[in-house]
Amino acid sequence: QVYPQPDPDLGPDTTICSGASLTLDPGSQFLSYLWQDNSTLPFYEITTSGSYFVEVENIYGCTGTDEIYVNFSDPQVNLGPDTHICEDDTLLLDAGEGFEIYLWQDNSTGQTLPISTAGTFQVIVTDQYGCPANDEIIIVSYLNPTADLGEDKEICTGEELILTAQEGDFTYYWNGEQGDQNYTVTVSGN
Repeated sequence: QVYPQPDPDLGPDTTICSGASLTLDPGSQFLSYLWQDNSTLPFYEITTSGSYFVEVENIYGCTGTDEIYVNFSDPQVNLGPDTHICEDDTLLLDAGEGFEIYLWQDNSTGQTLPISTAGTFQVIVTDQYGCPANDEIIIVSYLNPTADLGEDKEICTGEELILTAQEGDFTYYWNGEQGDQNYTVTVSGN
């Protein structure tokens, strides 16, 4: 007499999101189960990537096997460190290539987002397996400094004029050369 051979089915090779788990169930109609780690439960809980194997036996003593490879996807997105922009400047935030879906806090869906104001900006990306990742960045906006040396001036030969720029936490450049808040003029020019 020929008895039927069991045909366990663990499903096709698959990818799931990091942090999730997958329960392998070859079917409940078998008499015994033997997994790759010698466990004998009728199901197997997966939490790491790898190949998984089961051998089952039916009531006739016939055996059958199946194998599955499970991969875990762990997408990463990085908008960079918190930063600043100057008044009237634009910064282009880039979530990176390779994602299926991009969703910014303003509901735009491109890979990049131009920023010209201060605030906290967030993106959620989804990879080809439906696994999400997110990141946020804080942008501070600084006003442009103002420089006002007043009206054009005249001095007599041999005299000097001290020009004073706005006080503050600035780096000063006078005629292209770094200096301090004050500049002494002794000759004609701009």
